[in-house]
Amino acid sequence: MRSHEKRVNMCLRTQGKYLVSVVLTAVFAIASLFGTLLFSTDTVADAAESQAVAQVGNTTYASVQEAIGRTTLKNTTVTLLADVTESVMITPPKGVRNVTFHLNGHTLQAAESGGAAGFAAITVPANMQLTIVGPGTVAGGTQPAVDCRGTLRVESGTFTSDATLMRFAETDETSAQGSFSGGTFTAPTLFNLLDDAKNLGYDCSRWRIPGYDPSWTEHARLVEWLVLRLVESCAVLG
Repeated sequence: MRSHEKRVNMCLRTQGKYLVSVVLTAVFAIASLFGTLLFSTDTVADAAESQAVAQVGNTTYASVQEAIGRTTLKNTTVTLLADVTESVMITPPKGVRNVTFHLNGHTLQAAESGGAAGFAAITVPANMQLTIVGPGTVAGGTQPAVDCRGTLRVESGTFTSDATLMRFAETDETSAQGSFSGGTFTAPTLFNLLDDAKNLGYDCSRWRIPGYDPSWTEHARLVEWLVLRLVESCAVLG
């Protein structure tokens, strides 16, 4: 009997140790899995935050185009949060007609391939108004910095292109408008027509060009002088 009882006690102790071992292993496994999940969640959160390139109100977005599409009548300002390569169409939700784009010290570079390749860094459709505020840069590269069929207001910022800097549409149906109160502009050609535009200067009384910037090329300053003369002529002609 004693021998049997001893064997039973030893067996119970062994089973107890085995159960404790199993429980501890399970606890460690769960803790390890939970830690991994936390790490993964933090990694995803950090990655999502690092991909944010634009902001509207308190919400950030992974693209400027998406941010523009989420503007509202209450929040019409899009703020650039990082340098980004993207060609953007100013197409906010229905009812929003005026958008302000704060470059916030960053660069918007026109896309060279994929997506909206072949378009300017920024395209302003007819019946839409865009105000651009620096500091920061809108770089067209081989494309224009801006294509405008609506209204463009530049308060500050740097605009560059290896071709035409800005193209405007002046047709019988629509009249593009440009207002420049500041900024630095560098390109072989400052202004030109969009492909289907008929006339530039359809209503030249709407144009306002500041005094030339010393960083402009000689050709750009010549173009500016001609535009100023055109504005004066329109004023004289009424």
